[in-house]
Amino acid sequence: MLAASRKQQRPSEIGTFNYSNTNYILLGMIIEKLTGHSLATELKRRIFTPLGMRDTYLPVKAAEGIKGPHGHGYMKDDKGAVVDVDKLNATTMLGAGGVISTAHDISAFQRAFVQGKLLSNSLHKVITDPVPGQPSPPQGGPCAGKPAFQPRGGSAPGFVAATYTSPDGRLQFAVSVTVAMDDGERGAVAQRIDQVLTSVFCPASAS
Repeated sequence: MLAASRKQQRPSEIGTFNYSNTNYILLGMIIEKLTGHSLATELKRRIFTPLGMRDTYLPVKAAEGIKGPHGHGYMKDDKGAVVDVDKLNATTMLGAGGVISTAHDISAFQRAFVQGKLLSNSLHKVITDPVPGQPSPPQGGPCAGKPAFQPRGGSAPGFVAATYTSPDGRLQFAVSVTVAMDDGERGAVAQRIDQVLTSVFCPASAS
């Protein structure tokens, strides 16, 4: 995948922001080169085990599948039929999204992140500060800051997950959806997730 990326025209100018899975794959390779261990080993040693993320791991075998009881993810194929993607080969994604986890474990990760337990302050700001040239994300979350939430989420084929965490990490709302949508549908689902959160944490503002 890295070799294939070198044959593609750079999508943006050097020094400007561009979301890229290729960068995360490259970062995982650098970690393995510097440590002499697999990325799966380093993630477990440095993050998963210290945070008590017992159901989180990076698959290392293509046929390994998802361990234990779990929701099956579904997505539409090119003909519009809904397909079970439970056997997705996550090993091809490596550091770009190959980790298998649960809403409970992701909440533990996000809680540790906002509480400053994962990174130094300078590195923490690299992630949380607005990217130069990009609009600042809305502050406060769905409850307009009363209480405040920092939403973070992600998706893979068949799965969408989101975790909302208060700035002190003491209040959280997590949800996992086992259907992957196109961009238009994803926005509608995100709005519904926000509506559920407001009905629980700020019912006075819920519509």
